[in-house]
Amino acid sequence: MSRFFWHNKIQNFHYSSYFPKARNVTIKKALQKNIPEDKIISSQNSMNYYKISNGHRLFPFPEATIKPKTVIKIVNSKITKTEVFADYVVIDLKKIIFYGDKGCDYVNGKCANKEILFKFQNAIKNLNSNYLKIYEFDSFFIYKKL
Repeated sequence: MSRFFWHNKIQNFHYSSYFPKARNVTIKKALQKNIPEDKIISSQNSMNYYKISNGHRLFPFPEATIKPKTVIKIVNSKITKTEVFADYVVIDLKKIIFYGDKGCDYVNGKCANKEILFKFQNAIKNLNSNYLKIYEFDSFFIYKKL
């Protein structure tokens, strides 16, 4: 067992991250209520709820929000390509920040990668032109495509 399990220097490894919290229960209910099945979702890599990944096409935020992503489907040996935008965007500012597949490298509770933090914050600001915030709770947000 790592020493980081006992000391809260790196949030992901601290023992407290393994205990369910009332906030998580509220967020799970919001996801179930606000996001229909079979939708395209863009979400932080650090969001690991089954409602986001199960039965949806999932992209790491901000993919499919700024410009369309190509989705390839194979049905009966026929290949089709479609350009898509995310139907929903899920952001939790209390989770570790990721921009695509690059994380913020938290040390002592603060993002050590300022470039990732800047890109992430700008991507959220840009959501307002194409997405409507439909749910907000304790720094957790669900956006729906306009």
